[in-house]
Formats: sequence, C-alpha cells, structure tokens
Amino acid sequence: MTGGKLRAACRRSPVTANAKQTASRKVTVADEFTASIAAFADWMPYPSTRDERPKKAVTRGRYVTTARALADWARERGRTSFAEVTRADIRAYLESLRGRDGGEASQATKAAHWWAIRTLFRYLHEEEGCADLGKSIKVPSPKPPNVITHLDQADVARLVDACQGAREKAVITVFLDAGLRIAEAARLKVTDVCVDNLSARRLIVTGKGDKTRGVVIGMETASALRKYLRERSKSR
Repeated sequence: MTGGKLRAACRRSPVTANAKQTASRKVTVADEFTASIAAFADWMPYPSTRDERPKKAVTRGRYVTTARALADWARERGRTSFAEVTRADIRAYLESLRGRDGGEASQATKAAHWWAIRTLFRYLHEEEGCADLGKSIKVPSPKPPNVITHLDQADVARLVDACQGAREKAVITVFLDAGLRIAEAARLKVTDVCVDNLSARRLIVTGKGDKTRGVVIGMETASALRKYLRERSKSR
C-alpha cells in the first residue's frame, strides 16, 4: 500500500468506526422510556425489602399506566428519558392532571398518581442509578368527607325485604353484618363460611395483603347463609 493510500485509509477508518458505534448506540426517545417502563413492570412483583409485600397485579397495572402517562407528558416537553425528569416536572405533571369533567383532578387522583411515581423513581434509583425524586416531593392526602352517611334501621329493613331469593339475602346480610369490602366478599368460598355450628358462626375473610381474619356474624346472617347453601347444594 502506498503512503497516500495508507493515509487515506487511516483518515477513513476512525470515521467509519465512529459511525458504526453511533449507529449501535442510537436509541429513540420511545425506546428510552419504554425500556425503563418494561423493566419497572418486571421489578414490581419482587419487593426490595423483607417487610414489603409484593404488589398485586391490579396495582402494578395502575402504576405502569401512570408511568406511561408521565413518559408521554415528558416526551412532549423534550425529555428523552426518566433521568431527565426533574422535581419541577413531576409537580407540573401532577398539576396537569384532569378529572372526568375536564376540571382539575381531585386530590385523591393526584395522590394515586404520586404513589405510582414514587415507586417508579425508587425503581429508577435502585436499578438505573437515577435520583430518587420521591423523597423530596409531598402530595397532601385526600381529605375525608365531612359527613358520613349510613343506613338507619328502616333503611336496612327495606333493603333486606327487597332481596329476591336466598342468594341476594345472604349477600346483603353479610355486607350489613360483617362490614366486608366488596373485594373481600367476592373472594369468599364455601369453605370460608362456618355456620354448621351456630354457636361458633363466623366467616374466614381474606383482606388486603392476603391476610386472613375471622369475622363473627349474627344469627340472622348465619341463618340466611345456611338457607342459601342448602339451596345451592340442591341445584348442583
């Protein structure tokens, strides 16, 4: 190779190598956020501390939805990754949230988004080396309603009288007597209903965090459950 050709090759080689490296490192804006969100979704089922409980699928879904919404908001403002999102950005994002009527989002909605963002940035801090912005931003908790409404005895009687069939009466009396959450009642199995011995009548309830507890029920509720279970066994 002549001296001129050798010099020309040396001049071209670094440029070619750099171009290849640049092409291999090139990542679109969508890839930066999307890769982090996918890794965040994979990270959530595994608690990072012994005292932390794994998050349920519905919670993980909400958190991922919030992470995507924050990413879309950040992209529109020229951010290329979560590492470029600042505390001011997060505050502005929360203030930009809107309710179903198009007005400003409720404090409860903002708090729900903020819990998701806190978890997202804890992941980003632990796994991707980003600053944990969740430690320095506070969102007020939603205020409880000033007036708590409840059913009086007449309302309860009308509700029970309106039940159609043993199943409806069993469901309504369980709600009235045991005070279960809807999700807790939906998870009840036949084996969780202990009414064979009326002196030890109770429900085995699985609540938040998959914790179980025994709930004592009254005679009327136990009788309604026994009637429903008898009808259920005959129909099968």
